[in-house]
Amino acid sequence: MDISDDFWSPRIENNYKVSFPYMLERYEHNSGRPNPKLIEAGAYILHKNSDPELLSRLDANFDKLIEYCIPDGQQVREWQRMLNGDLYGAGHFIEASIAYYNATGSEKVLNAARQVADDIHANFGHEKRQEISQHEEIKIALLRLYELTGDTKYMDIASFFIDERGHSHDGRELYGKYAQDHKPVIDQAEAVGHTVRATYLYTPLAHLATLTGDADYINAADRIWEDAVYRKTYIVGHVGAYRDHESFREAYELHNLNCWNETCAAIGNVLWNYRMFELHRDARYIDMMEKLLYNAVLSGVSLNGEKFFYQNPLKTYGGFERHPWYGPNCCPPNVSRLIASLGKYIYAKNNKDFYVNLFIESDIETVLNGQQVYISQETEYPWEGKVKLNISPEEETTFTLHVRIPGWADNKPMPGDLYAYLDDRETPILIKLNGEPLPYNQEKGFAVIEKKWHKDDIVELEMAMPVRKVLSHEMVADNAGMIALQRGPVVYCAEALDNNNNVFNLYIPEDAEFTALFNEELLGGIGTVTGNVKVLSRGEDNVSIRENEHKLVAIPYFSWANREPVAMCVWLASDRSRVILPPVPSIASKSTVSSSCGDCTIEDNYPGGDVPLVAERFYPNSQAGDIGFKALFDQVEPLNSFDGSSTYLRLRPQSGNKAWVQYDFDREYEISEASVYWKDDKQYCSMPQSWYLEYKSGDTWLPVINNTDYTVEKDRFNTVSFEPVASTGLRINITLNGIDFLKGELGPPDGNYLPENTTWYECGIIEWAVK
Repeated sequence: MDISDDFWSPRIENNYKVSFPYMLERYEHNSGRPNPKLIEAGAYILHKNSDPELLSRLDANFDKLIEYCIPDGQQVREWQRMLNGDLYGAGHFIEASIAYYNATGSEKVLNAARQVADDIHANFGHEKRQEISQHEEIKIALLRLYELTGDTKYMDIASFFIDERGHSHDGRELYGKYAQDHKPVIDQAEAVGHTVRATYLYTPLAHLATLTGDADYINAADRIWEDAVYRKTYIVGHVGAYRDHESFREAYELHNLNCWNETCAAIGNVLWNYRMFELHRDARYIDMMEKLLYNAVLSGVSLNGEKFFYQNPLKTYGGFERHPWYGPNCCPPNVSRLIASLGKYIYAKNNKDFYVNLFIESDIETVLNGQQVYISQETEYPWEGKVKLNISPEEETTFTLHVRIPGWADNKPMPGDLYAYLDDRETPILIKLNGEPLPYNQEKGFAVIEKKWHKDDIVELEMAMPVRKVLSHEMVADNAGMIALQRGPVVYCAEALDNNNNVFNLYIPEDAEFTALFNEELLGGIGTVTGNVKVLSRGEDNVSIRENEHKLVAIPYFSWANREPVAMCVWLASDRSRVILPPVPSIASKSTVSSSCGDCTIEDNYPGGDVPLVAERFYPNSQAGDIGFKALFDQVEPLNSFDGSSTYLRLRPQSGNKAWVQYDFDREYEISEASVYWKDDKQYCSMPQSWYLEYKSGDTWLPVINNTDYTVEKDRFNTVSFEPVASTGLRINITLNGIDFLKGELGPPDGNYLPENTTWYECGIIEWAVK
């Protein structure tokens, strides 16, 4: 199959010519062992390109991989590193071997993959070692190897690894929800834990359900998918609300600023949804896959192919950018292998059914009902909603064509009720056969056309593609009074560069209309959305509010952060109360702020003050919403203490459990009340143990005489009144609560495995007002 798509072809070429060689060079020179995901990407590239130099380099890299997995030709691995190590690496080695075999016919690499898989089968299973790996990748690989070879033992051991999850046979200690090991898989009903591990479990679960038809597997796969998509997925397709364990959390916890949304999880989500499609042949899974491809996956790589995201927020106050390299380095090769293998997701078939899943200009030759059939697709998707299919069998033959009717064209921005369009208008969908309108039946989201096909039959799909306003389910607190913009499968965002250097002061009236325009000059050529909205600002008195017209310019979410690292948001205020304006002048806003944690920069809050280079950090440039002192007096009242879209001041003392923050006023004031809103991110930043106030008397700090108790309560201002004092400063003294982490657990500061037992002290203040 050949892809000739105006949207995807440049990205595939960029992956081949820029991203892949850049990563391969780094691994060949900076790492002792090739990365199997990257070698798999190279195999997909080689499958489509005659490149003797690449073939030679991949051969050399495979020799190194084989030597690592099978030293001296003998499988001697003891399979001891069960967390992320041996079986995880074996899985990616097997997947790379399959891709390389398909590209080159190399029996050497296929035999090596089988030797590794045979050794796994010999060591693990019922009446053998009843252990499992913490990371679920191995099952994906074993099922792919089964499909290639037909050897049922590979499916049997994959089934064992799935079935054994959640059991503690032979006294095995369960890995818990983090690794979806808290209960048997067939009894699970929620998407939980580390999102990459989760999607790498749910993918082979759906695959195994397809292969076996087992009702328990099917029901579990369906329950978990619905929980993830209907309650725990962002509008752009990303999953993973928490940096802690990079995990799913509770239903509707979809905060936009400090969400995690790892790029690898988006890729795992693509794999999972494709396997769900294979299980049910239902277009809603392709709808999800499409949303992921055009939004979540592409946001993980810069337009020039040289930098990458690990975390993918939906809101930033600026300063957030991609990096060429970082600690885990799992996402860049994963992006490369997905883009290189994009062709296998466009179409699907069985003997008498052909599915057009993705609208990507391409040509394919296939066999349907015993006849060779040539099919070509022409389209300008995702910028336009027209698709043309030329279907030419060698001889007249009958088969059923299934053309996806995207959910976005059928009033569904995403499956389920997590998101809905603000307006419920009908958008016309027209199918024509050889120029004439064709009545059709729709089954599971596909237009079904069964007929005897002739040479050069033409099927055309025409879908209106208006800009639509999207609302969240009322349970998503962060998005209350907000809307997102979507056109076709593409979700848009606003960057400050295009909107007078601010996006949080914009307000979208209910009757605002938006227009789509392709801008060849912007970001290499992208579709934009524009429309007249309102911009709010302070009047000359710094208190009153002015309202003016503003022409909003929105760009595709995948294209953000390719210029300066400025403010960005996907969800825009549709309720004036959600607009963020400069604070009204107050005692706090006119004060000089200081703390026992210095300026509360990452250096001040990092243990020892010695922050590793981004290329060495496990969580590079992670964004949690801690923006320093200015958060204290921005007068943006949070939704709650957890509010993942509000900013706050992070306090992490270098030693001990005490910290202080103080306002030095611009002049002397008589003060008698202070209110503090505490941060609790349900991860590392927790509510304090206690606090008290001191006021400045000359050069001395004295405790205030409080008339009300000091409270430490979530989700509200903790207000204390005290005997009035005339002062030039106020200090809040805090005793922090500690969180205990054990050696080997995942924990702060970078979410890595801790080298020793640690008690972590950290708290945060969202607002601190003084009267």
